Amino acid sequence: MKRYGSYLREDLGRYWRAYPEGVSAFWRIAMMLFQWELHAVVIYRLNFHLTRVRLPIGGKLLGYLAFVMQKLSEARSGVRLPASTLIGPGLFVMHTGSIGFHPLARIGANFTIAPDASMAGKIRGPQGQLGPTIGDNVFLGAGARIVGAINIGSDVIIGANAVVVTDIPDGATVVGNPGRVIRVYGQPWTEGRDQC
Repeated sequence: MKRYGSYLREDLGRYWRAYPEGVSAFWRIAMMLFQWELHAVVIYRLNFHLTRVRLPIGGKLLGYLAFVMQKLSEARSGVRLPASTLIGPGLFVMHTGSIGFHPLARIGANFTIAPDASMAGKIRGPQGQLGPTIGDNVFLGAGARIVGAINIGSDVIIGANAVVVTDIPDGATVVGNPGRVIRVYGQPWTEGRDQC
């Protein structure tokens, strides 16, 4: 329960800081109450916890309740965020609409996802990995796709409509279809491998 609370606090903090400095606490709270994408994040955190509670009686009932809550949230927000996805603290879903998380993805802290972005594919990766593994501080732009059981490093920016099908190093900026690394930590990508 401690992890659930601390992760949710980090998530809420990112939404709180997304507003300009001049916006009062009252208006921040009022606007956050009606952000469906934030509701999807809160329900995901609750469902993640509920599906892992081990109770002698009613444990399965909690699992079914979590599934129903996820589907209702998905219908309202357009964000498919299964409780089986492992996501670190500071999750930020930018807007509602057509956003999909791979159910077996493992995602680090401070992940940001824009509208119409998704993770897909059931291609088996190394060590039997079925979903993508994504590091910390990653931005997935509007319409971008991560396909297959690939590894995305930390501090990565994946541009709008990029399609990533191979591993990405730390600090990379990726654009295009198929995705290609154009710089790493602000420096031009000079190695021969330019396609992702």
